Amino acid sequence: MTAIAMGFRRARIQAYLVELALLRRDHKKTRPFITERHQEASMHPLQSVMRFWGAAV
Repeated sequence: MTAIAMGFRRARIQAYLVELALLRRDHKKTRPFITERHQEASMHPLQSVMRFWGAAV
């Protein structure tokens, strides 16, 4: 989590964190990622862009 705290994009590191959790058989940590991905998939493509730029401002 230190990389995220230092400003590394969450979207780029999240897949690695989930993979590590799966390898450790820590399935509780994978649920939030799956839920978030499901929500993003159901969003209009421009909503994710607006969220990105809204967070950057």
